[in-house]
Amino acid sequence: AWWPILGSFSHILERLGGVDVWLEGSSTTDIAILEKDIVLLCLKGFEEAIRLAALCVEKEKKTELKITRTTLVNSLMKFTLLEGEQEMSRKSVECTRSILNMSNQNILFGESWETILAHLHKISRLLQITEVRAAEDRSNSLNDSDSVTSSEFAQSKATLRNPTLSMSETIWMTSGFFSRSADTNEAAKSLFAKNSNLMKTYIEHDIVKRLYENTVNLSKKNALDFVKQLCVVGKNSLKQKKDSNPPESEDLESKPMKFFNLEKLIEVSVLNMEFRSRTFWFEMWEIIGSHLYTLGLNEDFEIAKHGLLGLRKLSKKFFEIEELPNFNFQNRFLDPFERIMIHCDKIETRKFLVRCIDHMIRFHSSMIRSGWISFLSVLSIAAKDPDNSVAQLGWPILNDLAMEHIEKLTPYFLNMVKCFFSYVEGSHEDLAMAAVARIATISKFLNPEKGGKGLDIPSPLTKSHLSSRFLYEEGEENEDRDVRIELWWPILAGLGHQVRCSSSPLRHGCLDILTRILNEDGELFDSGVWGNIFKGVLLPIMEGHAVNPMKRKKRAYLPEDSIDNNGVNENGWVNDIAPRVFG
Repeated sequence: AWWPILGSFSHILERLGGVDVWLEGSSTTDIAILEKDIVLLCLKGFEEAIRLAALCVEKEKKTELKITRTTLVNSLMKFTLLEGEQEMSRKSVECTRSILNMSNQNILFGESWETILAHLHKISRLLQITEVRAAEDRSNSLNDSDSVTSSEFAQSKATLRNPTLSMSETIWMTSGFFSRSADTNEAAKSLFAKNSNLMKTYIEHDIVKRLYENTVNLSKKNALDFVKQLCVVGKNSLKQKKDSNPPESEDLESKPMKFFNLEKLIEVSVLNMEFRSRTFWFEMWEIIGSHLYTLGLNEDFEIAKHGLLGLRKLSKKFFEIEELPNFNFQNRFLDPFERIMIHCDKIETRKFLVRCIDHMIRFHSSMIRSGWISFLSVLSIAAKDPDNSVAQLGWPILNDLAMEHIEKLTPYFLNMVKCFFSYVEGSHEDLAMAAVARIATISKFLNPEKGGKGLDIPSPLTKSHLSSRFLYEEGEENEDRDVRIELWWPILAGLGHQVRCSSSPLRHGCLDILTRILNEDGELFDSGVWGNIFKGVLLPIMEGHAVNPMKRKKRAYLPEDSIDNNGVNENGWVNDIAPRVFG
């Protein structure tokens, strides 16, 4: 019975509802009133049919019913005339109102949200241009006075890059409704203005805003569908603009309406963050975070930048929610930053991401908990970035953390040590030497007599990137362990590794720090720990360059400055650092 119902409603809407039907006053005939009532009743029937189809999909989950629901929504949407260069009528406005009313109810639209949300973008453009024109008129009326122009217009005007265009002209040119050829510009502009005025007269502007705000009242399934399709619409709109816009429109496309769907996605995310349970919100975040991650990898820096700005704005809101002990919600939330940093090929985007991290640390450090793990991970990736400018941006951030926020980072001390060693292992020698010096500084915090007494060191520790298996015998009880000794191990093992693998200046620096620590702080270690230091740190330094006579004979033809598989000058190590190691 679905298809006869659809055919009947569509036929009525096509035949009835002309301009004369919607005239008001004494000239209205009884036939016109009856025709108007039939059209409104037909729209009511469309609404009930869509609602019933959605309920059937929810109960039976059949593909045929999903197709029926989608067909009903698309058929009704066709009568809104929002697609193409068509003049809207009062009937099309009533169809638009019907769609908006249904969208504000908890109807399970599923994939049909994509069609609805795509049209909401166009409705918002039509409603916005009338408001901007009113602001422009108010501004023009005050041109000869000293009064301050409307704040609404001033804010809109500030977003323009091309000062020769009014805001209303910019919205029209970026609307995507009409052709931009010179022959049709005037006619299309006039048509757009008529449609805008008609929409403003009969559609409340707040009804669109309420639709996005109402997502907090949607069922879980419906809310996830809404967010998923909003991401799809946002991605498609950006792709269409990139594929279809002529070069001369590039400047115009940076206007706010280009990122309308992204802004609404951020708005919906914030609202649901406040009203939804943390568990369900993270189901929603899997969808949102994946979309923002995709934007961050976009080849267009403007799009990638807005994706990162959206992440930064959401991070600020998320930090305001107190994180419970033993939970890593912040770390999970900030995961897109780390993934973008790993997979992004554009230097400009990676640099902007590091600046975003710097901004969040500067203004929200007091609210950051497990988020430090993600931030330090991003800085570790920046440390090994092949582009020196990215690594240079990350270094002062890490340096300030170690000097200014060491108390806040105590639970993540091992992560910070790993980050410094990432700079040591990187390809930028000046930063590597600076990192070695800073490792020497932070190691002093682990000696109670040299500043470590005030650190609130947690136990058990977070997992280190360097194994501490040499510190204790198998089966030794946890309560007998000294937490500070476990913190020493990544530093000692990391320095030992660099002594045998790094270039000459760097390995000398690492050996200096290792020697100082063992001489000055060795009193902290008992005989068992000392034995394990020999086994896990000192012996590997020498074993890595042990000379095998047979192997040496076979390689006698190699020059004296030959390089081994690790990129280290084998003879250079023996001649350069071995005397100090054995001495």
